Amino acid sequence: MNVMSINICGARNAVKRRNVSGLCSVHAVTFLGIQESRVEKVDMFEFRSLWGNFNFEFAISSARGLSGGLISIWDPAAFIKHQIVCSESVIIVEGQWVYSKLHCFMINTYAPQSHVKKRELWNYIKHFKASNDGDYIVFGDFNAVRRQHERWCCVFSQKEADDFNSFITDTNIKEVAMGGFAYMRESKDGEKMSKLDRFLVLEGVEIAYP
Repeated sequence: MNVMSINICGARNAVKRRNVSGLCSVHAVTFLGIQESRVEKVDMFEFRSLWGNFNFEFAISSARGLSGGLISIWDPAAFIKHQIVCSESVIIVEGQWVYSKLHCFMINTYAPQSHVKKRELWNYIKHFKASNDGDYIVFGDFNAVRRQHERWCCVFSQKEADDFNSFITDTNIKEVAMGGFAYMRESKDGEKMSKLDRFLVLEGVEIAYP
């Protein structure tokens, strides 16, 4: 299982698509989550240019206007899909990883900007998990930070951080430590940076894929 999550910010030019495809190839990605795709309709050739070949299945939550949009793409030889649940902010793909036989819910997330809407999303995922047994991988752009040092030259909301941390605690999921840069989102002028992208997993996933 090699899972990649990337916010492409509506990138439609061929160079950026090739970059995503190249990352999928180099890292042998078997499940790809894309946020802020700005895609409004299915385009198999565009999806193929992101994935690198036609050996894939997918789920899409279309963009609303000029922003948003989610795409999940996976290799059916590695992950067998059972069902798909979509909303504006998440794509949930339930299935089984072939090698480990792990029954897993893959939740591709693009959280809204509004604090109230984010809280609604945390509650939705929490209630969904309470009603559906299995292991979970929740990933994407959460539009929230957990600690003040995860924002630089940006407004920090302790209440929003507390709500996000409570969601992680209440769902009994754990953040996967990632290497690389401390900040994953930068403003166009380079003056503001935040860590908004994460992977959150249940213990069963860590046991199956240490």
